[in-house]
Amino acid sequence: MKTLGWAMNKKPENYETDFRTTNWMAELKRFLSAQSLRELFSVFLLLRWQDVKDEENQFIAEFEGSEYVPLLPPALQMRNWVDLINLAEVTENINALASHIEWNNTKAFNAAGFSYLKHLGKPLRHIQSIDASLLMPVIEWLCSLQLTPLTAPKILSDIFECILTETIDRHDIEYSSAESLSRLIAELINPKPGESIYDPCFGTGNFLISAWNLFQLRHSKEQNSSNTLQVSGNDVNISAFLTGLTRIALSGI
Repeated sequence: MKTLGWAMNKKPENYETDFRTTNWMAELKRFLSAQSLRELFSVFLLLRWQDVKDEENQFIAEFEGSEYVPLLPPALQMRNWVDLINLAEVTENINALASHIEWNNTKAFNAAGFSYLKHLGKPLRHIQSIDASLLMPVIEWLCSLQLTPLTAPKILSDIFECILTETIDRHDIEYSSAESLSRLIAELINPKPGESIYDPCFGTGNFLISAWNLFQLRHSKEQNSSNTLQVSGNDVNISAFLTGLTRIALSGI
């Protein structure tokens, strides 16, 4: 009898904090601005999440006896970058990935449920200009994390929240609502199955995340593919948008 599953690997101890005192983190802070550091982790954490989802879909396809073709070719998947020996290859792969995203039909990303990928082209161009010797330790560390579809969202979200704390800026308040206020608005709206929520200035995503979490709490047993809650948003500030996109994607929305 076939069984569907993947190794439930143990997460590294103190994964939330151990990277903040590493030499490579100190080097990143030395050479990158707070905004660039957030951008780097936004992109890399979403790429690791993509790795996990690809592995999950591959397991499902094997179980069903079907074929799964990932949106990103193997050479452009972060999990395979850790094997690169030449640092120049890291830059080449980042450049190739940016081009792949820019040239690909965004409908393909949306149809596969990976719409966040279509927003990573320009940030990858920025990351491409960073010295690969600074990037490789981050890649190696992220790829060393033992992630599964069940554990990855919490682990990756916690890492990103640590990065946001490390790079806090006095202007952040302009793009972030207090969690208590976001929860209150979500309670007042009381989202129901089949409804849609659009936030035209979602900033760091607090309101959409609160609305989704409330919906999951109250209607998880009622929803299916046709009557789930549709959540979307945008922001004029590119940096805030990428931050919000990362938090929303890693929240399982």
